[in-house]
Amino acid sequence: MKTVKNFETEASRYHKGVYARKKAELESRIDGRLKVLFRGQLSAAHKSGVRDFSEAVSAAVKAGQKKGASYDFAEIVVQEKKTALANFEKEARGVLVEGAPWSNYKQEMSLYQKELSEVSGRLRRDEMRRLATRVERWVRSRLGESVGLEFNTLGSGRGGSGAPETGGRGSEKEIWDRIWGVFIKTVQEAERRFTDRAKSFDANSGEVDVGLWRLRRKSWGVLRAKIEEEMMEGNLLLKLRENFEDKFRYDEAGVPRIWRPTDDIEGVYTKARESTLTLIPLLSKFQSSHTSTPPPLDDWIGNAPPEATPADEEDLTPIGGVDEDEGKSLEEEMTVLSDAKKQDVTTRFKKTADGVYVEAKRSAIGGITQVPLYFYGLLIALGWNEIVAVLRNPVYFIFLIILGVGAYVTYTLNLWGPMLQMANAASAQAIEEGKKRLREFLEESNAGRQAMAMSGQDDIPMRKLNGNSKATAGDEDEDEI
Repeated sequence: MKTVKNFETEASRYHKGVYARKKAELESRIDGRLKVLFRGQLSAAHKSGVRDFSEAVSAAVKAGQKKGASYDFAEIVVQEKKTALANFEKEARGVLVEGAPWSNYKQEMSLYQKELSEVSGRLRRDEMRRLATRVERWVRSRLGESVGLEFNTLGSGRGGSGAPETGGRGSEKEIWDRIWGVFIKTVQEAERRFTDRAKSFDANSGEVDVGLWRLRRKSWGVLRAKIEEEMMEGNLLLKLRENFEDKFRYDEAGVPRIWRPTDDIEGVYTKARESTLTLIPLLSKFQSSHTSTPPPLDDWIGNAPPEATPADEEDLTPIGGVDEDEGKSLEEEMTVLSDAKKQDVTTRFKKTADGVYVEAKRSAIGGITQVPLYFYGLLIALGWNEIVAVLRNPVYFIFLIILGVGAYVTYTLNLWGPMLQMANAASAQAIEEGKKRLREFLEESNAGRQAMAMSGQDDIPMRKLNGNSKATAGDEDEDEI
């Protein structure tokens, strides 16, 4: 090295023993100093390389997400890892010291590769979490729409907006079977999406199992929240009322009923009300219509995978019948309405149904517009003499026939409306013309002019008269004044 050569040139004239000892000391100090600098350079390259690797992978993932393309996370990691190793090796070769026994970076390269693998694993787990979050949002959207439609069919069918376009609506007793079927189908589709996407992350089977286990638990929480939203008191009462009105106001063909006093309103009301009341105990528990038992939620979710860590479980909501330390059975987990809530909803629904019944009863009574039959009998009895007189008189009889024929022709040609309009216009014109002629007559005659002049004078005051038909003293004084 240049420093040693300069020392040899300057110190070669000194004593050989001193020269050798000082030279050894100088070489030892230079060697130690270079070794520290070498290790420091490798450590700095190690830290900056790990930081650059993490930032490069995150930037590539964000760029793929912004483009909306299906990026390959594992391929991104492999490419960025190759770049990071090449940069580290370039930095390490640049600081090598020729001839130094410690000038070797194999151990540092191994540690660097190991830390890159740890960082890529952490980034993969973070990306898996983000993937699980996106899949959960997809499940929430699909379940919110599908489960909402199932509950809407309870409140609206033949006469409501929730009626299917084709075919009839499903049985009300099988609503929980349909919801469970939709739930399983949606989660299976979400699991397929998650598994296919996790393969591009180069995730191992343990990480995939943990992700699927978390997805099933999160999906049940989404379904449970949606059910509680649909079964809120206001929403439930609205659906029950719509279900009752659908059965009470519409017939089996879906045609609106027009109530008449002769209809069995009470019978239809009782049948519709009792049919709707059966929905309350049906909706109170999430259970199969065939076995009357809760769905196999515990077997479907399964136990936690061995690879699951406490960090994977800390954000999960406990589930009754699945978590032993929850202290709640599967039967309690599937209970939607408590006994007190069922009683309150039943009472409030009956009051609502009674109001609809009273309204229908009033509309039927208020719709009576026909003349009672006994009135026609009374009319014939009182006018019998006139009827006989008309029938016996040929002139009246022929005149009656002519009137009947004219009325029939007028009705057939739909001329009653125009004739009534003409009659009203003619009568209004006749009244106006009569007023005009009367005004002209009054203006031309003396009596009329005097009457019109007197109508414009002030009113004559009324006087009080005594028994002799003379004005009282007070009134005479007032006249004098």
